[in-house]
Amino acid sequence: MRYNSTKLQTTNGLSSHFCLHEFSNSEGVAMVPQETTNAIEALRFDLNEYYEGGVKIRITDATRTESDNEALAKKLGWTDSGGKVSKNSQHLTRNGATALDIIPYHSDRDGKPSVNLKVAEELAKKSFKFVKIYDDGHLHVDLVDRRKKDDN
Repeated sequence: MRYNSTKLQTTNGLSSHFCLHEFSNSEGVAMVPQETTNAIEALRFDLNEYYEGGVKIRITDATRTESDNEALAKKLGWTDSGGKVSKNSQHLTRNGATALDIIPYHSDRDGKPSVNLKVAEELAKKSFKFVKIYDDGHLHVDLVDRRKKDDN
């Protein structure tokens, strides 16, 4: 599969720091709502302001199909059974693919997770409606406030 290095754009027409392939699944399916591009760019900006530059964001999971979600649930379990994968995940295309799993890091530190996730969480809350830190060191950010839904 060739990856798509097409740069995304923000609503105001500025070129994003992110490419389409960063949001795609293993089969190349990508769905990127404009609001997601704006929010991830805002978070990147805020992190760089806080850390005085050098911060990048690695997107580790974005668009998911139903089969992607089921495969992940086989490894991590469904939330309704104590696992970490929601059957109604906001990563799913049917839900608009409004969620991202990310790792912010200092670019001058070899991509090692060197950004405090508590700081990233607080800054992310300015642009995203739901933010959660996971034990494995990634941050889940979402445009939908899942606290208002029955199925987290």
